[in-house]
Amino acid sequence: MPSSTLLQGKIITSADSTADFLLYSGAEITACGSSAEVSKHLSGRVRIVELGEAVALPGLFDSHVHLVQTGLCCMNIDLADAPDKDTALRRVAEQSALHPEIVLAFGFDESNWTIPEMPTLTELDAISSAIPILLARRDSHLFVVNTKAMRKFGNFLAKESLSEENINLGIFRGEPGYKLLQESFQSISEETKIEGVRVACQRALLRGITAIHALEGGKLFGEANARLMQKLSPDLPIDVIVYPQVTDCDMVEKEMGLPRIGGCLLVDGSIGARTAALSEPYSDQPDNCGILYFSDDELFAFTEEANRRNLQIALHAIGDRAIEQTLTAYRRALFVHPRQDHRLRIEHFELGTDKQIAECAELGIVLAMQPTFERLWGGAEKMYGKRLGKRPTNRLATALDAGVVVAGGSDSNITPLDSLLGMASAMSHPEVNERLSFAQTLEVFTENCAYAGFQEDKLGRLEVGKRANITILRSDPRLMTPEELSEAEVEATIVGGRSEYLRPGSELKLNTG
Repeated sequence: MPSSTLLQGKIITSADSTADFLLYSGAEITACGSSAEVSKHLSGRVRIVELGEAVALPGLFDSHVHLVQTGLCCMNIDLADAPDKDTALRRVAEQSALHPEIVLAFGFDESNWTIPEMPTLTELDAISSAIPILLARRDSHLFVVNTKAMRKFGNFLAKESLSEENINLGIFRGEPGYKLLQESFQSISEETKIEGVRVACQRALLRGITAIHALEGGKLFGEANARLMQKLSPDLPIDVIVYPQVTDCDMVEKEMGLPRIGGCLLVDGSIGARTAALSEPYSDQPDNCGILYFSDDELFAFTEEANRRNLQIALHAIGDRAIEQTLTAYRRALFVHPRQDHRLRIEHFELGTDKQIAECAELGIVLAMQPTFERLWGGAEKMYGKRLGKRPTNRLATALDAGVVVAGGSDSNITPLDSLLGMASAMSHPEVNERLSFAQTLEVFTENCAYAGFQEDKLGRLEVGKRANITILRSDPRLMTPEELSEAEVEATIVGGRSEYLRPGSELKLNTG
């Protein structure tokens, strides 16, 4: 058997460089260069793979995935493409027989329905009064349950704290909803979660993704999920870097032995649920400015302690008021314990102002952003326009132009686990001035993701000494329109030198994982 593999053809080694061949042995890239140099690497046992019309590029990355939840979505009911409430409810009813212990449905988005009405407790009770049913809105910040689920998973809720919306409609936003979701997740077996994670990894490979940052645990999903992902990650077919979504520094540092903490540690909620914390009210709800889940003192106490321990911190902040609170906490924590290369992260950063973007550049904050949000909800006629008016959202180009490192992600299962779709979305942002070039999007979904997780020494570019994570597309992405890129066919996905996915019918003679 050949001990090395040599790819020959069109190879994009980074956003600003190319090569004619790439040689890797085992999991490591050992040579890369022009056609004039290739002959010196052909001796010995080398498998030569002619790419033909296919194009190799650095292994695609996703900087923000909830892998356990994505897996459970794969294993349960996905409502993301339901065109209206009747279809969503019919789908839940049809599939409820397949889930006799609990019915979980993910991804409904009433803002895209012709009549944007929420499902209700009464409608879910009509489907079943015996089986708990929980529907998670696409942003996972609003939940609708039937009476059985409210009784089974809502025992912790003080009756005097329940609103009419909770009792009469079964709709839960914010903290009560997160607790309902966490309780429901805890009723699912570890075996089912593991099976779901493996299915989700296969879907990632199908779209050329070789590495992800898995943001697990916390008030949304439960502490056990972070530990489960750490246990699973060495044996998964993609590279998984775990971010435990907890505030317990001892657990992360001493028990898990990780140098990072956080992820979707919620400073605020979401635009879709109108719980993202804004400085000015929602355009369609003028008495509401959203929710901050931490007091200033609480957030500073956590960030100061984590920063003192030299942990990388990641916090979820969507609205400009939440972003301001996060930046204030980070700035204070760095004043108390200065660090030069902290790479503190803000997840989402959807409504960052000019001043806040400049401050991120000054402090060295990394922004983990999700361009597909704009594809789904951006523009005057979609949800952002209705909720926010003309406020600018997901300012990708502005952040990059200011010198901020932006790492691309999906927030899967909120949007598809698909970095090609993310790249296409960044290139077709509804605001023309915020659109990125192909080279910029490639950097955002490769190098910048590696940098965001302190992995630039081994991932993000195709260079000698780096890990052989390679995405091969069937044709040249540089010649594609954004729509073509969003549907681009993946020829092969190579992780650590092993071909973990090869397109059926592919003529590439790669070793398979």
